[in-house]
Amino acid sequence: MISEKIKDKYRINKKPDKYDLRVLRVTWFGIGFVTSFIAIMIILYCYGKIS
Repeated sequence: MISEKIKDKYRINKKPDKYDLRVLRVTWFGIGFVTSFIAIMIILYCYGKIS
């Protein structure tokens, strides 16, 4: 019974593709932003150590 409820909920949540794409885009933007921020910090740190 509980698993059926979860399945129904999952099926309902899977329907709106536009919302899923928007969430994915935001998630990828966040990952890219964090990665680039870390990369910039590492570059600045290395540049500071060299000079």
